[in-house]
Amino acid sequence: MIKFYELGKGVIRDYRANTKGNTFTPIAVIQRKLTRNILLASNHINLDNCEIVHFYGNLYIYTKGNTIVRIKNFKHENFELRLNWDEYKKLNRMLGIDLYYSVIKEMKYNGIINKRKLYMAS
Repeated sequence: MIKFYELGKGVIRDYRANTKGNTFTPIAVIQRKLTRNILLASNHINLDNCEIVHFYGNLYIYTKGNTIVRIKNFKHENFELRLNWDEYKKLNRMLGIDLYYSVIKEMKYNGIINKRKLYMAS
């Protein structure tokens, strides 16, 4: 079983504000997606203050121990994201990310929820 990274102060706000299409993403899904991104990160650097920076395309994820302390999305840059798509899909299944999106899609199709209601519930 994969242990999820904890989310530090401000990470949820920054993720919703600075990553495309995630304005209404629930906290539990943000945690799962960032954990997946760290596991798929192409590289990392150890900083002097005991932080590690994981590079996931334009997204830099800073961790200290098992906590994500901050993120930085370099939207203006043109970094190439190379992923092992089989591993990406596998992690989505293992972390429950694909299940979340399939349930939401079904609920929206049936008129049960909209994005705003979903956001308010998280």
